[in-house]
Amino acid sequence: MNIRFLFILTFLFHNLHAQVAFKTRHLELSIDPSGHVTQWTGRSSGKHYADSTRKSPLLVLYIGAQSESPSKASYNPKSKTLTLQYPQSKATLTVRVEEREEYLVFELIKALPETAIDKVVWGPFATSIGETVGEIVGVVRNGQFALGIQSLNVKTVGGFPSNNEGFELARGSAAQQTPSGSVLQAYALNRSKARNITVWDKNFPNMPVPPIPGETVRGSKIALFGCPEPQALELIGKIEVEQGLPHPLIDGVWSKISPQTGRSYLIANYTESNIDTLLEYTQKAGLMSLYHMDAFKSWGHYELSPAFFPNGVAGMQDCVKKANQKGIHLGAHTLTNFIQTHDPYVTPVPDKRLAKTGFSRLSAAVDSNATVIPVESPEYFANTHANWLHTVVIEEELIRYKKVSDEAPWMLLDCEQGAFGTKKPPMPSAPRWANSWITPTRCFTPTWNSKPKLRGTSPGVSTNRGFPISTSTATKAVWLRDRGITASTSLQKRLSGIPPIR
Repeated sequence: MNIRFLFILTFLFHNLHAQVAFKTRHLELSIDPSGHVTQWTGRSSGKHYADSTRKSPLLVLYIGAQSESPSKASYNPKSKTLTLQYPQSKATLTVRVEEREEYLVFELIKALPETAIDKVVWGPFATSIGETVGEIVGVVRNGQFALGIQSLNVKTVGGFPSNNEGFELARGSAAQQTPSGSVLQAYALNRSKARNITVWDKNFPNMPVPPIPGETVRGSKIALFGCPEPQALELIGKIEVEQGLPHPLIDGVWSKISPQTGRSYLIANYTESNIDTLLEYTQKAGLMSLYHMDAFKSWGHYELSPAFFPNGVAGMQDCVKKANQKGIHLGAHTLTNFIQTHDPYVTPVPDKRLAKTGFSRLSAAVDSNATVIPVESPEYFANTHANWLHTVVIEEELIRYKKVSDEAPWMLLDCEQGAFGTKKPPMPSAPRWANSWITPTRCFTPTWNSKPKLRGTSPGVSTNRGFPISTSTATKAVWLRDRGITASTSLQKRLSGIPPIR
């Protein structure tokens, strides 16, 4: 009994005071007793690719604006878990490690205290490779060897959290160049809390953000890999397939290597009557696709326009059959997540799931003919950034206003009640709430929670209307609703349910 007890103590001591190495076919990754990555080693060459001038914590946690790196790590080889300790916050993170043949998988399976942690950052992992840095794809290369990071689920975003919504307008930062090489990084945000944050590149300040229950940092998951440079792209494709990530195909070939990717196409509003002529033009030009710019009655419900398709879906499907016979793809412009003002989601009764930027209580009752509406606060109504429709909703009525008064008492001026065909209510008996709506590109957008339920944001736009191709143009619209890149990634994952282009 004493011998067994001594063995257990010795084993634990070893794991707390020695580096642990994780291996794939081409890479050995070492983590020290403080929970920092100390080395990336090419196994065949023995070359080291860590940047020794910078520290590389496996996971950095944030509580409020305060960041903390781990100070202690232990590895349990039986459960294949790393336990990271953070003394300042008294937090503990548990990471499951999986050694795949060609890449390593790290998953945050436990976080304590879970709801207190506002975000976590994987890395940044400092490398000495700086010759070619792929900011978006998260791969760095030097001509011989490549290192990379891949996000493996929706809640994990490649890059560094430069703001509270998880939004990047520029090229991305999954990989970034440094004076001594590069860094690889990813992160996850705690979205389970109600927050007020600035949204969409500072267009909507202090926007109230409702919580997503249970959506904490737990479950964040990444892959790290190293391989000979020529194999990097193929390995990314393998990770996508094995991890169940979107892996779009064109004629059975992954889109990232397909010769069809990036080919030009003809933009013309084909109809049931002119489809033969336009297909002939497309074929003569040597193009692969014919693309419609205005195929729907409205964005939102995406019913086919009878002006182009008097026989509806059957007419569209007949056009598709003709295109298939010539080896040409048909497509249509779908401004993803934008809902036009004449769509049934807006009028005559606006859907309660349309996104709002903020609200104020009315400071007095308003009759149905009023052109001035008194509000207690001008905060959300006076903001003119991307507020192109100047629209508020009061119960089931939309009201447009020209401007906000310059001083108190605060007023919405030059108001148009019953906007966009909504109905004016009878004179209210008491003040109500006015909500400012998100109106980019003179359209509305749905809320995060409603998105899977609204027809205009589902893969059915393509499959139910007969389109073999339906572009997800302007997916940045999902960023407007405060969920940043996570919203866009979530949308793309759902859209990946569309059958491959054949």
